[in-house]
Amino acid sequence: MRWDRDELEWARECFRSGDTLEEIAEWSGRSVAAVVAVLGSGQRMTPTEQEVLSLYMAGCSFREIDSTRGATSKGAAFRTTVPGKAAAAVITNLRRKGVSIPHRNARAA
Repeated sequence: MRWDRDELEWARECFRSGDTLEEIAEWSGRSVAAVVAVLGSGQRMTPTEQEVLSLYMAGCSFREIDSTRGATSKGAAFRTTVPGKAAAAVITNLRRKGVSIPHRNARAA
């Protein structure tokens, strides 16, 4: 059974919000293999990645995400003093992993 456009967008939104491939398969009535075929390998996201992605998809700016999460410039993963850089780095890393995340800046797309 083919995925229609609405189903595919729904599955991607579920994945971006942190739902597992198994959950998406169960809810869609498809096999995990069918879900993996359209969404990719589904590398697990860390809790930090899930939280940052959830806030980003809710419309928060990188600066707001860092402020909400209490991100500091002294974090082991991100050595920066610029507000918003930690969240931006997480989103960039997820995109490099193959997670489909829409760009907010039309020029970056």
